[in-house]
Amino acid sequence: MPKKIFTVDEVLTAADVNDYLMNQTVMTFAGTAARGSAISLPTEGMYAHLNDTDALEYYNGTSWVNRIPTPVSPGLEFIGSYPIGTAVTSVTVSNVFNSTYDHYRIHTQNSGNTANGAKLRLQLSGSTSGSNYYGGGIQTLFSSGAVSSNWDNNVARFNSIGNNTEMYVDVFNPFLARSTRVAGAFFTTVAAGHYAGYILTSNSDTGFTISIESGTMTGGEIIVYGYRKA
Repeated sequence: MPKKIFTVDEVLTAADVNDYLMNQTVMTFAGTAARGSAISLPTEGMYAHLNDTDALEYYNGTSWVNRIPTPVSPGLEFIGSYPIGTAVTSVTVSNVFNSTYDHYRIHTQNSGNTANGAKLRLQLSGSTSGSNYYGGGIQTLFSSGAVSSNWDNNVARFNSIGNNTEMYVDVFNPFLARSTRVAGAFFTTVAAGHYAGYILTSNSDTGFTISIESGTMTGGEIIVYGYRKA
C-alpha cells in the first residue's frame, strides 16, 4: 500500500482513506498505551509520534522501534569538576573511581602557583603507604630545545607527573585490585613534557591527591572523566 494514483471520478472508499492516507501519516499518541489501543494490527512502515517521550517510532513488521536511535555517548564521560581553592598545597578528590569505569582521565586547568616550575605530584588513595611508585618522563624547553628528564624510583607518589599546574594524566585500572598505570602530559608557558609510570602494588583506589612540590596553588579546577566501556 505505499502509493496509489487516483483517477478522475474514482470513488474514494473508506479502505483507500485508511490505507493510503491515515495509515501513512505520522500519527500522534499520548504514549505507547494509547497507540496500542488505537492500532491493534499495525502495518510495516507505519510511523507514530509519542508525546510523553517525544519519540518518533516506526513499525518494522515485528515491533515498534525508535526512528532516531539513542545517541552513543562519547568515549570520555564527565564525572565531576573539583575546585582547587586558594593558596593550597594539595587537593584531595574522593570517591571518583569505581566499577563503572576501568580507566580515567584527570585534567587540571586555569590554576596559578607561586613557585614557577614546581612539579605536580599524584598519589592514589589506596596506595599511600610504602614506596611503590615508579615512573619517568622528559621535558623540552621551547626557547632552546633543551631536554631534561625526571624520574621516580620506589617513592611514595608520582613526584614528577606534572609541571606548574596544567596537566592531564590517564589512570589505568585504579579501582581494580591490580597494578595501576599512568600516562600523561604537562605544559607551561616555557616548556612541555610527558610522563608515564606504574604502582607496583595491587590496591583498589577510590580517589587521589594532587599536590605541588613547592609554593601554593590558587584557582582553577580538577576535572575527572571516565572512559566508557562500550
